[in-house]
Amino acid sequence: MRLEFPRTILALAAIRDLDITQFGITSAYLHGTLTEEVYMEQPEGYVAPGKKDWVWHLRRALTG
Repeated sequence: MRLEFPRTILALAAIRDLDITQFGITSAYLHGTLTEEVYMEQPEGYVAPGKKDWVWHLRRALTG
């Protein structure tokens, strides 16, 4: 993860004496809307029992 952007935001807040009440970098894009069809294989360690060969159609954006 590149930390330049969060550090810049924090530096600007410190310079301008602003309060930061919430800073949710990790969940910023979890609820993004997809504009295209996206399918993914099940990640290792998270395979649903009886559905080993299935792929999943994503309705929301994922990160990580």
